[in-house]
This record gives sequence, C-alpha cells and structure tokens, in this order.
Amino acid sequence: KDDSSSSSPSSLPILLFIPGVCESAETMSVQKIVHHAKEVGVRVAVVELEGHGLSSGHGRCLCPDFSRLLQQTVEFISFVLSQIGACENEVPYAVCGASMGGA
Repeated sequence: KDDSSSSSPSSLPILLFIPGVCESAETMSVQKIVHHAKEVGVRVAVVELEGHGLSSGHGRCLCPDFSRLLQQTVEFISFVLSQIGACENEVPYAVCGASMGGA
C-alpha cells in the first residue's frame, strides 16, 4: 500500500494473479507485477496452484489434470473475493494470468 494514498486498503482495487508453469509468487517476473501494482495503488493476490510455486503437490511444474487446476483457480478467486467483500463493497478487481495461468 502506498502510504500517500487517501484510499483505505480495503477499498483499493485488487488483482488476482495466476502464475504460469515454473512461476511462483516469489519469482522475479511475478514480483515485478506486484511491485508495479503497488506503485499504482492496486493490491495483488497470487495463487500457488498444486505442484507449482510454493505449493505442495505431486511433481513440480506438472499438470496431470487441468480440470483440478481450474477448480483450484475458481476456489482461489471465490475465496479472495469473499474475503474482501468485493460484491458487497463494490471493490474493483481483475483476474489475470500468465502462460498456463492465463489459459
């Protein structure tokens, strides 16, 4: 959060980001997105899909069942939006992904 912003943190827009294969919330490319979003007053939530990034799972960077990853993505989006009260509070949000995360 930019301390010079007059918006409360709960009213700031949020970007829900789904990284691609071999990416994580900690990889440089994702950190650049987070850094830029913070500079313009946007919060970011990044999911670590099973078997990717910092998550647990069978094998690394594998996608044995795309429907399972899709379900995890839907659960992530639903959870974050419910936690911030996006619908009730009219908080702007966007969903974005890179590579497989954008599929």
